[in-house]
Amino acid sequence: MQEETTNTTTTNIAPSFFLCVHIGAGYHSPSQTPKYKQLIHSALSRGETLLANPCYSSLDVVVEVISVLENSDLTNAAYGSNLNLDGKVECDASIMQSVPFEKQTVEYENSGIASSSNSSSTKDTNALNFPKNRSWFGGVSNVTCVKNPIKVAAEILKQQKEGTLSFGRIRPIFLVGEGANVWAKNNGIEQIKPEDLITEKSRKTWEKYTRLINEQNNENNQNNQNSEKEHKGKKRLLDGENESSTTSPKQQKNHSEKNREESEEEESSLFQDTVGAICVDKNGVIVSAVSSGGILLKHSGRVGEAAMYGCGCWAEDFPSCGVGCSVSGTGEFISLDLLAKGCCDIIKDNEYPDLAVQNLFSKQFLPSNDTTPRNAGLIAIKKTPLPKTTKNNEKDNKENNKNESSSNESHENSDSENDDNDNLNTNNANTNITEENNENNNDTKNSVNNNVNHQFEIELIWGHNTSSMGIGYTSSNPNYKSRAIISRLPDKRDTTSPHFVLIEGINCKI
Repeated sequence: MQEETTNTTTTNIAPSFFLCVHIGAGYHSPSQTPKYKQLIHSALSRGETLLANPCYSSLDVVVEVISVLENSDLTNAAYGSNLNLDGKVECDASIMQSVPFEKQTVEYENSGIASSSNSSSTKDTNALNFPKNRSWFGGVSNVTCVKNPIKVAAEILKQQKEGTLSFGRIRPIFLVGEGANVWAKNNGIEQIKPEDLITEKSRKTWEKYTRLINEQNNENNQNNQNSEKEHKGKKRLLDGENESSTTSPKQQKNHSEKNREESEEEESSLFQDTVGAICVDKNGVIVSAVSSGGILLKHSGRVGEAAMYGCGCWAEDFPSCGVGCSVSGTGEFISLDLLAKGCCDIIKDNEYPDLAVQNLFSKQFLPSNDTTPRNAGLIAIKKTPLPKTTKNNEKDNKENNKNESSSNESHENSDSENDDNDNLNTNNANTNITEENNENNNDTKNSVNNNVNHQFEIELIWGHNTSSMGIGYTSSNPNYKSRAIISRLPDKRDTTSPHFVLIEGINCKI
């Protein structure tokens, strides 16, 4: 899909862009860290290749990047997804594309709704309310025979732009189950046998926890029988004469301890969740997406946040800024809070987006009177147009070059250690490049920057209250090239607090 260019660029300069991804919030085995980072870099590299070609839009890029993540058995999306109670894969995915504000105004004026008045101020005021939804959306749930569910969601989004079907029929924005499978097949999206989405690892994990559930159910049934006998002879129970009990208290304790001894690999497959991405292309169009296999041993037919409007992803453009968010975590609670939309609503008008995200977690998603485990992680961006003046651009370039050397080392350490504070204000961190990128770019960044007219300032925030979250980002700015991070909660923290949240971020001009 090729978007109409709204900003002129010099022909010998690559199109501007910003791309970030996540591989889920949950638990990521330290022993698997190199593999996680390699996967993140592979996804970012695929995005960079496409974004170097002006023919590709942020929508195209996000679909391809998510597909890379879906095709890996390291993630819980498409291939290698968690299995439901019936031992099957049911996938959710959704994608949202913002409509740039300038284009919203054009669509309004071309719609025939605009006032016939010649007053430009009247038209501008009315244009602010058109369209009410400043985005396109497509979602699917419980798809079982599609290689890349995100491609179905994207095709649903694209076809909405073609208008109504014959006889005024409205095109769908959300499809579920067999209907989604059939729609995907009819629209030429690659099919796959359901069993080919199942990996040996996911099958073994399903078998293990299914067995544990069955054992627990048997124990509960046995306990119910024992309770009935207790009314008939409590003394016999106290004296240990109950021969019907299958396990002693000591055996039950040992059994419970054994169950808790999960290997890192099993924990990784059990707890990491939705993958996602956000991209801003040369036209300022924001696309956000998510894809997930859902929680392990979910009931068949369960719809997760990754498929639901406003829950797993959001992208929207306003006169003063654009925002995007991609979420991972406990789907039921994320859905109740419309977390992706809520995040974008709170950062678009806030001067400090990182503090806004902190408040979103602490004051909304993690209520103080609720002890139910609510796990979530997210990546969010705020895009702000920059003044189109040479003077300001030169000033920005000098600030970028000045701040890079001073802040690079501090953020490098966040890959292995995180600050003890649960609220990290990193709005002033202007560089996040690896040592190898630093070496490669030192000789060229000054000449490149001096020829670039930055269009947008991008503020990227990531946050999670889970053990870890894998994220990565890259951009057209040579100071912010491919970077993969496994963000982990610091060891030195109040482990008794269920509301500990780690918030980090960067600023980047593209």
